[in-house]
Amino acid sequence: MEYEGFVSIWLGNFVALNDLMEYAADDTFDEDGNNIPSRSASDFFDVEKQAFDPDFFELGVFEPSSSLTALVKEFSYGDSFEVGGIKLKKTYNAVILVYDFKYIPKNGINAPVDFIASVPFEKHDL
Repeated sequence: MEYEGFVSIWLGNFVALNDLMEYAADDTFDEDGNNIPSRSASDFFDVEKQAFDPDFFELGVFEPSSSLTALVKEFSYGDSFEVGGIKLKKTYNAVILVYDFKYIPKNGINAPVDFIASVPFEKHDL
């Protein structure tokens, strides 16, 4: 759900950025020109189209880490994410961030990424 001032965070492990892009961002079209949502949209939102504005998300693949702070620090507003109290149970190398969006978790999702949290963040000049 759109929610100003929150960022929703998913983490996973991907070999390369192209693999993450294919999962998270690459919508395709059928023979009639109808939009087929990315696999992440289907996994987490169970919708026929992206549940959030695709202009307000970032993603990346980095050195593996079990520190959420380390994984998000390179992103636009990463230094303002309130993630200090979140402990990860495993190591990740891929991050998907959706700004101004507060994801409401669902049970029983089998996906290559884990929803970690929706946390407050501050927009500042980049």
